Amino acid sequence: MRLASFLFLCAYGSTSSARSDRAWPLLDEAIQCFHGDAEYHDMLVGLVGFARGDISGQTAKALAARVEFDSTNGTSYIKSFSAEIISALKAHSA
Repeated sequence: MRLASFLFLCAYGSTSSARSDRAWPLLDEAIQCFHGDAEYHDMLVGLVGFARGDISGQTAKALAARVEFDSTNGTSYIKSFSAEIISALKAHSA
């Protein structure tokens, strides 16, 4: 249930900057609570879509700050998905 909720918030938040600002605090808390959990891979997949969506600059900065460490220091899928999120955010702001 929590993964489905997380993915719903990613999809919902990606549709407008206002929605991204409303969804981000919940997404951020879930990232912190479930980092490395069995469902974390699928959560990162949802975050890639969120990062590619119509999110606000404030939310984009917060998301980048949240995954930046893992994008350079993480391992396996956590590192690669975090780097993909950073890349999507850079493309979004360009």
